[in-house]
Amino acid sequence: MLESDLLKLGERIEECSECELNCKLKKNQYCFYGITGKPKYMIIMQNPGLPKNSKDYKNEVLELEKEKEFAAKIDIWQKYFKKWVVKNKAFFEEFFENLKKFGLIKFDSFQTYVEHQMFNDFYVTDAVKCRASTKELKDDHFDKCFKNFLKKEIDYLNPKLIFAFSSRTWNILKEKMDKMENIENAPPIKECEAKGHKHEPTLVQAHGYLYSCGNERFIIPLAHMSKRQLQFYLRNSYFDYLPDGLEAFKKHSKN
Repeated sequence: MLESDLLKLGERIEECSECELNCKLKKNQYCFYGITGKPKYMIIMQNPGLPKNSKDYKNEVLELEKEKEFAAKIDIWQKYFKKWVVKNKAFFEEFFENLKKFGLIKFDSFQTYVEHQMFNDFYVTDAVKCRASTKELKDDHFDKCFKNFLKKEIDYLNPKLIFAFSSRTWNILKEKMDKMENIENAPPIKECEAKGHKHEPTLVQAHGYLYSCGNERFIIPLAHMSKRQLQFYLRNSYFDYLPDGLEAFKKHSKN
């Protein structure tokens, strides 16, 4: 039932005409990774980027254009997402190792885990489904995608823990999710219209901390995994703060 509901939701993304992003781009310029097994965790990223001169990206589009069945397209999206994870091994290997330390996932080989187990542990999605440059994305795109797709994905899956990557992903979740509360030392959620955003804390303040969002669900906001962010964006090291959030999750969740 869950897989069927999510498949129907993915098909609706393909036909979406809520904003100009999907209308102005060629068909298949969005991503939907579907569901494999019964994942406990959810990774939400900002949106699938619009890479330039990427061989993998061009091959992905060509494969998608040849495929008529939506369910088969999911296999293609998953294949290229795995390739992207492997290309970003420096980040993802350490990310997965942190989760492994706290018993959230199990693996011996990074490569084998990505290929055969990752999508069983994680449901992967985007706050905005269409490919676009960051500059093109407006608040309205996030609002519409949350209402029409992301909120439904979260409700269908009911993940134990959500990893929210990037400031704009964190912004839409903290503004739209019900019963958002800080856990332990996490900075509290509060209204802050005067500072140019609807709620505090910012991602810089919240990175790596644990928040609850009702129904025994939790969120850990994390900065984007780009090299620039890893080196310059955060207070010290990117991974200095994640263990605190994971430890709090182990303490407060009902596994």
